Amino acid sequence: MRNAASIALFVSIAAALGYFAAEKLRFSEPASAPTVIHTPASPAPAPAEVAPAFTPPTRSVAVLPFLDMSEKKDQEYFSDGVSEELIDTLTKIPDLRVTARASSFYFKGKSTTIADIAKALNVLYVLAGSVRRSGKTLRVAAQLIRADDGSHVWSETYDRQLDDVFRVQDDIAGAVVKMLKISLVRGSVTESSGTQNVEAYDLYLQATSIYLHANERAENQRVLDYLHRALNADSHFANAWALLSGVLVHESELIAMEGDVPSDQVKEEARRAAKQALNLNPGLPEAHLALANILMTYDLDVRGAKAQVQQALELNPNNSTVLAWAGKQAAMQGQFDNAIEFLQKSIAIDPVNVLNYHNLSWTLYSAGRFPEALAANRKALDLNPEGREDYYFQATLVSLAKGDPAAALVEIESGEKIREHCGCLMLAYDALGRKIEADAALANLEKNLADNYAYPIGRVYADRGELDQAFRWFERAYRQRETTLWWVKVDPLLKNVQADPRFDVFLRKMNLLD
Repeated sequence: MRNAASIALFVSIAAALGYFAAEKLRFSEPASAPTVIHTPASPAPAPAEVAPAFTPPTRSVAVLPFLDMSEKKDQEYFSDGVSEELIDTLTKIPDLRVTARASSFYFKGKSTTIADIAKALNVLYVLAGSVRRSGKTLRVAAQLIRADDGSHVWSETYDRQLDDVFRVQDDIAGAVVKMLKISLVRGSVTESSGTQNVEAYDLYLQATSIYLHANERAENQRVLDYLHRALNADSHFANAWALLSGVLVHESELIAMEGDVPSDQVKEEARRAAKQALNLNPGLPEAHLALANILMTYDLDVRGAKAQVQQALELNPNNSTVLAWAGKQAAMQGQFDNAIEFLQKSIAIDPVNVLNYHNLSWTLYSAGRFPEALAANRKALDLNPEGREDYYFQATLVSLAKGDPAAALVEIESGEKIREHCGCLMLAYDALGRKIEADAALANLEKNLADNYAYPIGRVYADRGELDQAFRWFERAYRQRETTLWWVKVDPLLKNVQADPRFDVFLRKMNLLD
């Protein structure tokens, strides 16, 4: 296999940006097509505008999920994997813009025309195909379609043995590059950095397929089982080591969500897996992101993580996940112009990935650009109507930062997570002079959630001007390695502590000062 698709191990940035402590480092794919939801607390959509002319980049392509044409229809994970490999391979071509996996797969199972998909993704070409697997034989059909006129510019069917799947993927990618008249710097489509072991490859694809939808520990354990089996088959499979690291981080977070303390063994295994991926293939961007994830999540080492993200960016500046990480790194250090530029580049490659708009929205919020932040968050809600609570959560923080606690209180009533986890209720009560209710809510938060939500508690004390208490809770959050602390430097609700000398000392501890 050639560089395996990252499956967005590390793009659940929205959770951390939204100050929820438990980050899930995986995709959260939309459940349905974009729909505008009208609710009393959310703004009505803007009047319909004339659609802009379709003028995509000349050398741009989206790889749609290949169809599973196997007799038992039980090889979808494999056909998806072929598509992901093609995306990952083509992404490495400097002169070609390739739509990221999340956006390409957004239309899976939907009744959408090729022309409409191309317009939504702003690409001129669409690569579609199918996979039929039977025992050790394989048939892969692929066709390249020009979206503006519907013409089929290339098609091919490959009848091969299963262990020739890697050559087929390279042949298809090579054909696309040839048809789009792109000159390759190295004279080849890709360089081997994954595995040539079909058993390991198959197990890895099954792991990624389950992981995309894993919400429970039992599912996560299945993913770990498949990955360990894949690595038993090929211990030099760097992509599998990188994924294993992310899954183990997710495992530790699931343990924490259940109210337990993740074992040091799980954390050490995650760290070891990231380092192993990097040792095996220093040229793999996902390996650098795996280590960055460890440094951020377990060590709160912002500077060390930034160095790894920068290396990933140099290796593949067209990878939307890498760009999203670079945007997050810049945002948490207050480099908002750079952050927004990175995130807009990620959106251009991955235009219907809801997480991209969350990332942009929270960056704009941190920069104090509140109307733009809410507009970006509204786009995220349109793409994923089930994320209504995330929308209300950010609207709450915006209202508080703008000094409108009454509006914030209306938003808070929309969701249990907002009321219980972010400290927003206390901030709103304090601002409205309802001190008895604020004290009661704060006492409840300290009693029940102090082991995971010390930072939101510290923010309440900071807002009250009780700075000794605020810093005591920030220090506790640091000891507990709460990932919400990533945003302490740019949190608009921490104005009361920013002039205190202890604040710079704290930021220096986290390597957040230049």
